[in-house]
Amino acid sequence: MQYLTTLNTRPFLYFETKKIAELLNQGDSIEEMRSKVINGNIFQLVSPDRSERFFNEIMKRLDFLDEYMLKQFVSSDIETAKAILLYAILKKDALFYEWMRDIIFEKICIMDFYISKKETDHFFEIKSEQSETVRNWSEKSKIKLRNNYHSVLREAG
Repeated sequence: MQYLTTLNTRPFLYFETKKIAELLNQGDSIEEMRSKVINGNIFQLVSPDRSERFFNEIMKRLDFLDEYMLKQFVSSDIETAKAILLYAILKKDALFYEWMRDIIFEKICIMDFYISKKETDHFFEIKSEQSETVRNWSEKSKIKLRNNYHSVLREAG
């Protein structure tokens, strides 16, 4: 299994994803959208490089949505759109999916809606035993990833 730390540097990105999805839904080409992101600075970021990285990550996430889901993302209320974006992130990020399945699903089943940092740290300990990739991440990376996992859940509502 290939695990990534993408959520460390490119977290939920709801508003940015919404802008790109709207452009995609209007029929803009990839290059037209890239130009609007970098040259037009539609994400309002200081660095063109960061804008490019956000754009590439958003496009990878949106690739997991079919035409119907993309239209729903663009036209739905904010809660539904955030749920669709969460779905796209789950499809793209295997480790985040496993965390949601192993930790969050279990908590929801017992109606315990508090997720502690300790539980997520324990999840990373288990994954470190199972995966050389995770084992080789620094503690700082794991802590940042843990915090971003929790942040994504908050942002998704």
